[in-house]
Amino acid sequence: MSPYCHIDPEKLLLVLDGDIGAFRKLSTMYLTIAPAMLAKLEAAIARGEARAIAVAAHALHGATVLIGADQLSAVLTDFERQAGVADWRPRAPDMAHLHRLYAAVAGEVSDSLVHFNSRQAQAG
Repeated sequence: MSPYCHIDPEKLLLVLDGDIGAFRKLSTMYLTIAPAMLAKLEAAIARGEARAIAVAAHALHGATVLIGADQLSAVLTDFERQAGVADWRPRAPDMAHLHRLYAAVAGEVSDSLVHFNSRQAQAG
């Protein structure tokens, strides 16, 4: 059984043809850029700007799909779709769910870096 509940590192490894070095770079990049992407989404929501919500949700969704964060990706897809509805803003429970998933994903991405670093060391 996989130690991951919120990401699928094997998806990224498959896309990268098993290149652990590239896996590390992309996972580290996710951890570096995702907080700013989430902040842009939160700012757009606070301003109530539907187009900016859709754009920010779409951008973060693109990053989450790559690392196999299916649950978070689905929430972001829903935010993007709902942003087209007049005067839509996520409710507090929606935002709490987004933040829980985001934190879980970030934690598992960090864990996967440790796991796959040790996997590479054992193979090398």
